[in-house]
Amino acid sequence: MKVSFGEIKEKIVLLKHSKSIQELSKGYSSDLKFIVTDELDKKYVLRLMEIKLYKRKKEEFQLLNELRLSRIKCPMPVEIGRIDELGLCYNIMTYIEGEEAKDYLPYLSEQQQYELGKEAGKELFRIHMLPAPLNLESWHIRSIKKHNRYLEQYKSYNLSFENMERVIHFIEQNNVYLENRPNQFQHDDFHLGNIILNNQRYGGLIDFNNFDWGDPWHDFMKIPIASRVESVPFSIGQIHGYFNDNIPNEFWRIYSIYAAMMCFSSIVWSIKSSPQQLEKFMERINLLLQDHHFFEELEPTWYKDPERV
Repeated sequence: MKVSFGEIKEKIVLLKHSKSIQELSKGYSSDLKFIVTDELDKKYVLRLMEIKLYKRKKEEFQLLNELRLSRIKCPMPVEIGRIDELGLCYNIMTYIEGEEAKDYLPYLSEQQQYELGKEAGKELFRIHMLPAPLNLESWHIRSIKKHNRYLEQYKSYNLSFENMERVIHFIEQNNVYLENRPNQFQHDDFHLGNIILNNQRYGGLIDFNNFDWGDPWHDFMKIPIASRVESVPFSIGQIHGYFNDNIPNEFWRIYSIYAAMMCFSSIVWSIKSSPQQLEKFMERINLLLQDHHFFEELEPTWYKDPERV
């Protein structure tokens, strides 16, 4: 997306009175992101998007307002608007000071990583309190449709991994357990790269642009392909914090169904959005499969026996 910053500056009041503007290049989103510092040294995040995304971004803006009213640690929405003549829309949110947890985690002890995971899990539970819009199709139907689309796309690439048919069979035999799962708010990208640390504590969650509605437990799906690799203590803490140390009996089965589905969706996503990282994703999928012994085990090795990981 090409933009003329000179033209944009005339349309957005914050930019007219900015002291500095710094582009943010992290992440996989097609949005253009900037840290804008105003005359009072207060920082904001400005995102520029294609105008066709305006309705979606407006919904995200309103949801963040609701989350802030519930005292969730997330960016405060400040302004949203359209620049029709440039085919763009934009939103402005407050900037959460701190470090990305992913970058800072190696400097923390395992106990600190675990405690951070507990804080993150407790916050995630509170985020999930937002109910889905009425008349939304059931999560079971939507999740199976989505999985089948990913599976067909995956097969079209003529790729394969060890015991692939066993994984497909596991999903087919177990997806009935998704039938009564609730429709709640999903962040849909809950991982260490979107968690901010402030003074070595949980400082907030960013990047809600992938938000969705459905089973809240689906938000654990960045654990098997990301957080578990970066920090087993954090991953265990996230689960303990979310459930207040009282994990439901059905959790690991539901978790395993989604993990099995991830074997296909994450590879398709990588091919489409980040093909240079395909090898890394394949390695992580293989690790996921080993963690579950190709889904002969529901509870993964890294949780059951973390000392062996």
